[in-house]
Amino acid sequence: MNVTPVGTVRTLITFAVMVCAVPMSAGAEEKVVAEPITVIITAPAPDRGARPGVLVIDASTARQRGDRTVADALERAPGVVIQRTGSRFEPVTVRLRGSSAEQVLVLVDGRRLSDSRSGLVDLARMSLEGVDRVEITQGPSTALHGVGGAAGTINIISSRQHAPSAEWAGLGRLTVGSLGEQRAALSLDRGLESGSVSISVSGVTSRNSYSYERNGETIQRVNAGGTEGSVGVGGEWIMPGALLERIALDVDAHISDRGSPGTIEFPSENGRLVDQGGDASLRLDLQPAFVFSLQFPVEASVGVRERSFADPDLVVGESEQLATLTTFAASVAPQIDWNRLSVAVPLEWNGEWLDDSGLDQRSRATIALAPRAYWEGAQLDGEAAGRVEAVLPNDDQSITRLLPSGRLGVGWTLPLQRARGANATRAAVPLRLGMVGATGYRLPTFSELFWPAGPFAVGDPGLDPEYSVGAEIEIRVGFETATHLRVSGFWTEYQNLIQWWPGPDQRWRPRNTGDARVLGVEASSQLLVPLGLSPWTTAATMHAAAISATDQSSGVTNGKQLPYRARAQGGFGANLRHEAGYRFDLSTRWVGARPVTAQNTVWIDPYITIDAALVVPLSPRGSESSRVSAALIGSVHNLLDQPFVDTRFQPNPGREVTLGMEVRW
Repeated sequence: MNVTPVGTVRTLITFAVMVCAVPMSAGAEEKVVAEPITVIITAPAPDRGARPGVLVIDASTARQRGDRTVADALERAPGVVIQRTGSRFEPVTVRLRGSSAEQVLVLVDGRRLSDSRSGLVDLARMSLEGVDRVEITQGPSTALHGVGGAAGTINIISSRQHAPSAEWAGLGRLTVGSLGEQRAALSLDRGLESGSVSISVSGVTSRNSYSYERNGETIQRVNAGGTEGSVGVGGEWIMPGALLERIALDVDAHISDRGSPGTIEFPSENGRLVDQGGDASLRLDLQPAFVFSLQFPVEASVGVRERSFADPDLVVGESEQLATLTTFAASVAPQIDWNRLSVAVPLEWNGEWLDDSGLDQRSRATIALAPRAYWEGAQLDGEAAGRVEAVLPNDDQSITRLLPSGRLGVGWTLPLQRARGANATRAAVPLRLGMVGATGYRLPTFSELFWPAGPFAVGDPGLDPEYSVGAEIEIRVGFETATHLRVSGFWTEYQNLIQWWPGPDQRWRPRNTGDARVLGVEASSQLLVPLGLSPWTTAATMHAAAISATDQSSGVTNGKQLPYRARAQGGFGANLRHEAGYRFDLSTRWVGARPVTAQNTVWIDPYITIDAALVVPLSPRGSESSRVSAALIGSVHNLLDQPFVDTRFQPNPGREVTLGMEVRW
């Protein structure tokens, strides 16, 4: 199958990778799950970090710690489990509070990235370049973002502000790694008379070659490297006072060519996976003159992705697959702001069309009405969202399925007074109490519904959606200050849980097995301590979660811990910073034992890792003598070279070292 938008940019992307990436010798390539991602879309969402169940990760801080991808940044968030399949270049999945990876919806600037083919997004392929922050909404979030999000959402907010100066401003980064990985990125922005234009190019190439120990034998990981590249162009035009006040257009394309190395038990030396695609989005901001406070944004986006996979070494025989996925989304979201109240009534439409050599031709279309309101007072604020989503009939479904969901949250902020000495001025420390309740769902993926009948597995077209209901109460102290503490207790119940089980014919198939329950407590804190009158500041951070994720189905698995869910996890960190830009970070992360099987007969051992990072500025921060600033960033992951296992039958690469340089002008 030929995808025209992709083919026209293949040469441009290849050239971008060659220009941006450091030359290296050819080597074996790496396995990939889900589609390649380029985070360049505009229209950042409002800051929701103070609302119950919402965590915000600052991408700039994450990059200074040596994080390269969204997956790296998420590792330090409470309640988030990153499950790797090898090195940091290889695929990962993410779970929230004991969920499955399919129950987590991934978005870019509020637009869904997870698709109906597999429901998974490989966050190791999502670079932090061009990212401003990552918003994590814990608990059912379907009412906010639509199909999916039964356990929560991860929303990657781009850093493109469309407000650069009249001169070209740029940012370039170059990183090399100990496993033969080399990354490069370049972004340029410039203001125009009535708008702005942005250009971004990035590339990564890696041998990803390393050895690991198994049963006392040293084995070399092969066919685990690859090459990726992306290019994006965006612009906006602003017309103050006009009915059409703003137009924003973004176009990007990407290509990935990686090896598929298989597992420890069944390695593959010749498997290849190629992903390529393009996306375009358009946003129109209308401002009707007769209603001053009415905003009328209209958005539309289209994407085409082609995926080809071939592996002659599979244990079930040679396999070759080709798939093309076309997506389209449109929304009209009138919003009116009155005093402290904001009300929006979005009407959304999403469509997906899949042409797959294994799953055949499949489609899914939904239309939703999703009113929501937010009220912010001096001490009390609240958020209410409802959604009625209709899954429209198609060749595989003869009736319209209605799926309702909702979310209600309230927060109360009050100042606690503290005094220092008899005549000292009292200082206010914010104390925030928050509560939220929500319902959600996820639809079965095309793979679960229509997996072709084979000797080992077959899909089930009769699967029902998973449903979830949850509640949370949290306390935050000093949430607007550099020193803060957050403690949260939560509960989530899942119904019609979809799990793969062997059938009477010994073939694995997905089934609605019953219910699951998640109960837990999580905490995070930060303590910032200036070192007297010196330019140095030190900070300490902590995050921890205790989670019970148990199967509530009838039978032998009742009361058992769900597979790959740890009962406890957490981490500590400390950093030392200088006002000139020097920074040193040291952090630990620990994950408790996790069962591999549904009956909890096989477990993976707990582990702890230590990471370190160092930032050395090459030019004074804020110097007026030059518009150019530069810094060196070095990092070491798994400093003690611990041989832990994250995923059964997948290797551990041991210590990983990276060194990078950042230049701004």
